[in-house]
Amino acid sequence: SDKLRRAALTAVALQDTSQQMDALRAQFDLIDLDGNGVITKDELTRAFQEVPPAHVGDIRRWADSLFEELDSDGSGEIEFTQWQAATLISCTEISDTVMRAAFRTMDMDNTGNISTENLSRIL
Repeated sequence: SDKLRRAALTAVALQDTSQQMDALRAQFDLIDLDGNGVITKDELTRAFQEVPPAHVGDIRRWADSLFEELDSDGSGEIEFTQWQAATLISCTEISDTVMRAAFRTMDMDNTGNISTENLSRIL
C-alpha cells in the first residue's frame, strides 16, 4: 500500500547520513520561512511562487497536490524526515547498509521478519 511505502521510505530516511542530507536540510530550511522546523502549505506555496517549476501553470494547485503527497501523517505540516523520504522515492540507489538499518527499525521485536504487528505499530 501507499501508506506502507511511505513508512518504509521514512524508515530509510532516518538512516541516511550522507552529504545529501546536508543539501536536503538546506533546501528544507529555505522553504521553512519561519524557522520552526516544519513546512506549512503556505510556506511551500510562497517558496515556489517566486520561481515556479517550468511545467507548472497553477502554482497553488501544484503546491496543494505536492503538500498532500508529502504530508504522510496528515498533520498539516511537513517534517524534515517526510521531506527526506519524499526525495528517496526518486532515488534508484539506496545502499545495502541503509536498507538493513531501515529493516531493523521496522522489525521492532528483532525476529528477522517484519510482522503484521510490526506494521500495525508503524502505520
